[in-house]
Amino acid sequence: MLSALNNKETQLLYVVDLDDSLLATDLLFERVRSLFVKAPLALLLIPFMILRGKLGFKRWLQKKVELDVANLPYRREILQAVILAKQRGEKTILLSASLQEDVKAIAVFLKAFDEAIGSDSVNLKGQKKIDLLKEKYPSAILTYTGDCVEDLKIWSSCAKIIAINPSHYLRSKIELLGKPSELIYDNKNQFSLVVKQLRIYQWVKNLLVFLPVFAAHHFFEISTWVHSLRAFFAFSFLASGVYVFNDICDLENDRKQRSKKNRPLASGRLSVKTGLLLIPTCLALSMISCYGAPWKLFAVLGCYLLMNVAYSFWIKEWLALDVVFLAIFYTLRIIAGGVASETVVSEWLLSFSVFFFFGLA
Repeated sequence: MLSALNNKETQLLYVVDLDDSLLATDLLFERVRSLFVKAPLALLLIPFMILRGKLGFKRWLQKKVELDVANLPYRREILQAVILAKQRGEKTILLSASLQEDVKAIAVFLKAFDEAIGSDSVNLKGQKKIDLLKEKYPSAILTYTGDCVEDLKIWSSCAKIIAINPSHYLRSKIELLGKPSELIYDNKNQFSLVVKQLRIYQWVKNLLVFLPVFAAHHFFEISTWVHSLRAFFAFSFLASGVYVFNDICDLENDRKQRSKKNRPLASGRLSVKTGLLLIPTCLALSMISCYGAPWKLFAVLGCYLLMNVAYSFWIKEWLALDVVFLAIFYTLRIIAGGVASETVVSEWLLSFSVFFFFGLA
């Protein structure tokens, strides 16, 4: 076996993809997220930058955003498999469509790969990957770890297949290849992860929207309850979107904290792409929930949203203002209930809520 390994014609290669394979995230979306947080107005340029092609778009993002490779969510199981393969004498290669500089930086950081190959002059995806491997190692025996349909072109030339979280369709295609395969799933129960990320349990706070109806003793007016229920769901979806927004903004810090690094987004169990999609989805559901409601409800929701954006970027660093804003957030729920049900919120109730929640905060 040792003599065979020393023979280039029978060299064993252990090749691993980077995005959504070794990493429980995608570097492209990591950079889009960072741009979203650090320079949100630059997002308006994305449609024009995409016209440059995938590689040009990646280069533009690279210039805008630096990556901290030490703070990315790596799959330990895959990394351990790479280390074991290297100990067996196999040549370990990190091969990715991500930019060459990023792939090399990660390989240097991990110290587990003999070679790092990324996109330079061409976007190294699918067929281009296997063409490159065949050119450099024409007779090598290949084990490849990947995650998507494009990897089928590589797996068709492999001795062993390792697939990360394959879909039912991809799994069926892998089975048709009739090769030794290992399927690794670590993203099960995505629905429960989304529910956890949305913090549904926090919706109990939004029961405050019913307080004006109780305070006005409108117990038997069905229409007021219906309008208040509409405000409840509108506020709940909006608040969930804000929670996702905050976690997207705090992702880098959360990954560094032991108490927060296992959150769905920080751990990579829920992708950054999913997180970015959840924000507009929650906003849309919030708007749909208050369809037909008085315009004042939209104004209150807009105020809550803008104040939360300000809170996430600036206010939370100021302790005194932080407490004031938290008290206002609770009070806005009561105001929303009042305007939705067209129930007058008394000055006494408003004063009490402000001071009570100020003390609570």
